[in-house]
Amino acid sequence: MAYDFSTLKNNIKETEEWLTRELSGVRTGRATPALLDGVKPEAYGSRTPLRELSAISVENARTLRIVPWDMSLLKTIEKGLIDADLGVGVATDDQGIRASFPELTSERRTQLLKIASERVEKAKLTLRSHRTD
Repeated sequence: MAYDFSTLKNNIKETEEWLTRELSGVRTGRATPALLDGVKPEAYGSRTPLRELSAISVENARTLRIVPWDMSLLKTIEKGLIDADLGVGVATDDQGIRASFPELTSERRTQLLKIASERVEKAKLTLRSHRTD
């Protein structure tokens, strides 16, 4: 009897996509809008992803500009950024919000390496589990 590997292939692909999303949220050198994908401020009665509430652009290597489509959500988005605990400096002006990422220190790089290795290890465990099944 031949085994159908399609479910294993689908599970491997899902795990790979998950790991890609997780690692895109780890800041390496340059600030990218993908770093804010996990931010979900409370808007319109539910938690809404930041990319659905505003336009996110790169000002320079360490700064992102967030321009809400509805300016009444400015304080809500600011609170969501602070609550996300990303370690960013948040400044509000009349045009939107500026999120400034600090310089990467050797201590922070060590923390980021630890976070990345934990996520890779979790993906490995998931793949082993799928393979065993």
